[in-house]
This record gives sequence, structure tokens and C-alpha cells, in this order.
Amino acid sequence: MRLVDSVALFEDMDEQDKLRLEPQLRRTVVAEGQSVFKMGDAAKHLYIIRKGKVCASLDMILFVARHGETFGEEGLFDPLEVYGFSVKALERTELVMLPIAACLGLFKANRNAAILFKLLKVANARLNRSFVRVLDTASLSIISVARLLYDYVETGEYDMTPEGMRINEKLTEPFIIDRCGYARSTIVRALSNLTENGIIRKHRSRITILNADKLRQIFLKY
Repeated sequence: MRLVDSVALFEDMDEQDKLRLEPQLRRTVVAEGQSVFKMGDAAKHLYIIRKGKVCASLDMILFVARHGETFGEEGLFDPLEVYGFSVKALERTELVMLPIAACLGLFKANRNAAILFKLLKVANARLNRSFVRVLDTASLSIISVARLLYDYVETGEYDMTPEGMRINEKLTEPFIIDRCGYARSTIVRALSNLTENGIIRKHRSRITILNADKLRQIFLKY
């Protein structure tokens, strides 16, 4: 069987387009735990899963894709685009790879618009779900960091300075990560958020609480 005939996404294409597309398709097998691509890699291919499943992650799992589903649509929107997340196989997975350039060629003169619609629909749905997950993780991480820092206020483990409450203990990023249970990039964003909002000041591993009331309000909301 031709690869093009094994992919449901292409089933309604004209035979001429199928003949042109077939030489562009490539089958590849990815072992369990192996990366398909990493965040920052050039978005050069559209991937269709024939067997197995993969997960996309960025600090947290964004989505899981299975048999018949596609991923890697980013390159359709901008030829210079890079993948904004990493994807790895959750089990032995067989993929069909289609170069983005060949994929874009399908849509010339408004032909095969149904395929483009399907891809855009999948990409939009995943974007919305992923956005919600990222927002939830960002909010929860800020709450977790705020709770950790306020513990030092409640226990009196700080020195008063002209700026505010300077926590006595050196709070390194590895320590905060271990206590809060989030990835480094998520913790860095949470600390940056608290800094930008004038709630804390961080200098290396020293943190000064500038507004203890605002810090407390963050986790009292939930």
C-alpha cells in the first residue's frame, strides 16, 4: 500500500495530487522515550501518526496525539517558524513525515482546502487547550512561590530593611524548585511576575519582600 493511501487525512485528494505527494512522504519509527523534535528546532515537517502515540510538552504535558492524528503544523503558518514545544514518543511509534513545503503545495489554487481546514481546526483546538493549561500552571506556580515566601513572614525569619522584609535564608532556584515542585522555567517566570508587580526584590539568592499584604492576598484568593 502507498503511504498516501494509509493516511486518512489524504483520502479525499485527487489521484494526481496523491501521485505528486507520495514521493514526498517518508516513514519513520521512533522508539519509546525518543524525541521526535525539540523546542526551538526548525518546523520543517508535518507528522501523521500511523501507530503509537506521542506527547508534546513545555514544562507540562500540552497534549497527547495518537493514531491518525497530526502534529507539527507550526510551519504551515510561517516557513521560518520553530517548534514551540518538544515532542517525544510514549511508546514505539510509527510516523509519516511530510515536508512543510510539499504540504503547502497541496493548497495552491484553493485545491484540497478541506485538508487545510482539518489541520487548522486541530491546531486551533490544541492551542486553546494548551493556553488554558499554561495559564493554570502559571497561576498555581505563583501561588506556590507566594506561599513559600510568606512562610518566612509568619515565622519571623527575616530582617527589616528600608526596602522591606529581607528573608534570612538564601533561597536558591534549586531550593525553590524542590519546595514548589515546578520546572525551573516556570519558577523563574513566577519570581519575575512577583518582581514586576513590586511584591518582591530578588538579588541572586537573597529575596526581600516589598509588600507582604499583596503577597498574602495571592494565595488567600484560592
